[in-house]
Amino acid sequence: MEPVGLAVGIAGLAGLFSTCLEVVEKVDSYKNFKHDSHSLNVQFQAEKRRFEQWGSAVGINKCALSGAHHPALDDPQTLSTAKELLSLIQRVCADADDTASETFILGDIGPAKRELSVPKHVQPRGGAPSKSVRRKIAWSFGGKARRTAQVVQFGVLVQLLHNIVPPRQREKYLRRTWRIGKGPRPWTSARFARERLPGNYLHQVMTRDDVAFSLVRKTWLAQNESVATRATIVRLFQDIVQAVPSCTFVLDGQDECAWMGDGRNGSDSVPGFLETLTRVVTGCTARILVVSRNEPDIRDVIGDASTYLQLEMSTEDVRSDTLQYSRSIVDRKLQKKDDTTKTDIAQRMADRSNGQFLWLKLHEDSLRSWKNKTQLEDAIDKTPPGLEHAYERNWSRISRLPELEKHRAYSLLRWAAFALRPLTASEITEAVLVNGEDDEFPIDELPNYVDDDYIDNEILRPCGSLLETRDTSTEAFPGPRTIHLTHFT
Repeated sequence: MEPVGLAVGIAGLAGLFSTCLEVVEKVDSYKNFKHDSHSLNVQFQAEKRRFEQWGSAVGINKCALSGAHHPALDDPQTLSTAKELLSLIQRVCADADDTASETFILGDIGPAKRELSVPKHVQPRGGAPSKSVRRKIAWSFGGKARRTAQVVQFGVLVQLLHNIVPPRQREKYLRRTWRIGKGPRPWTSARFARERLPGNYLHQVMTRDDVAFSLVRKTWLAQNESVATRATIVRLFQDIVQAVPSCTFVLDGQDECAWMGDGRNGSDSVPGFLETLTRVVTGCTARILVVSRNEPDIRDVIGDASTYLQLEMSTEDVRSDTLQYSRSIVDRKLQKKDDTTKTDIAQRMADRSNGQFLWLKLHEDSLRSWKNKTQLEDAIDKTPPGLEHAYERNWSRISRLPELEKHRAYSLLRWAAFALRPLTASEITEAVLVNGEDDEFPIDELPNYVDDDYIDNEILRPCGSLLETRDTSTEAFPGPRTIHLTHFT
């Protein structure tokens, strides 16, 4: 198809979709019988919603197709098939409109004008069938069967539209064919932030803004490489912050990466990375929020920016928050203690933490319910305030575990640190059973249930405070919870 013809075809698709929506809305305006057709109405509403979401996801907005429409629609054959499916939807919904109209008309015609006998036991006292009874009888004489077939057809056609132009794949389309950045890298490494973070920024913006998606797609079409180069990513990032107003990008944890860099100079260093970001956002409405300790390398780069605001946070600024977090830990670990003891221990831990939430998290295992108040206070007072000792203490404890349990703890930590994405509790339960010695998977070693008790005792407890779960699923059972290292460091 010639470019002009393709453009006209795409525009026609948007118009056809809008016409279909009008017909669907007209069908929806008819209210059928509350009982017999309720399930059909629910099905129709669900398919109608999926149809509307498909149009929005592929780039149809207010009877027009946006410039950042789904790339699959640029294929002439796909476009033609989509138009044929929309025409069928229009026809099916028009027939459904006629069915609803005929049902109501049939229900309103007087009994003398049609051959329709009404049993006496369904007639009202006056002798003539009521309007609701006449409609129900008309519904049973073919209306229900036709309506059922039309709702089913509508659902099948909507699903076919999803199949040929999958709306959920729009934001992944470029990532699948043109990787923004280099290949997988452990997300805990310092180089991950410098090499992948700009690409992640691009991905987040382009999945939410049509203009950004159009810019990325245009650049992708002009490239021959399957992987976007760093220079391309930086240039794209600069184009997007100019085209999409008032973006705010958050950068956290760079002070934890400073010591991990390959060198203190050059674009690969943390200062070089920050210089690139500040240069890109200069002269536009985009902003960068940097959360960091007061490290000289980071402070010097940010201080050279044309405009910057600095908020210095002290221990006093977060005292109430650390106290509240400390109390939540104490309430969970020392449930049998009285309120006075809980309050005193929580206050002592918050004071000792020096405003570090991670310190509180890493030391929660030292709170044992069998210890008395003096022993608990003594354990807190003898714990150094820095994080280094906390990591060392956890690692020493793991190294003293029995051999099998120690091997399991190491395996859990490796999977949590180097998996390409966070694993669920169910996934990591299977992953730790994989080894290079057995030819077959030891299915007999799988637990019957991955419940709270299993997660606490078999996943979290061997690793001390170094692992945690995050509930990112709406499921009631704990299996889909993801397993993470407690902190990036």
